[in-house]
Amino acid sequence: MKQEKSAKGKAFPLMHRQIMMFKAWLRGTHHHCTHLQKYIDEFCYRFNRLKYQDTLFHKLIERMVFTQPSFLSKISMLLNALFFFPLHKF
Repeated sequence: MKQEKSAKGKAFPLMHRQIMMFKAWLRGTHHHCTHLQKYIDEFCYRFNRLKYQDTLFHKLIERMVFTQPSFLSKISMLLNALFFFPLHKF
């Protein structure tokens, strides 16, 4: 088995692009990185959110429009049952 020189990102162009985007984001946003995994997690979250262009406000309005209303009496009954009759005793 013999190691061959890489073609500098030509074998895996999408992976190379992602790595370059991460490095550019990290250099541009954060000047000092102590916990790399947290930054990687944040980058992945932001990258995955790119295809969902709706904001949290739009999602909230959409759910309010397309969901059946909940009446205060039903919510009160559920809260009373939850707080006054807990499922688990400590």
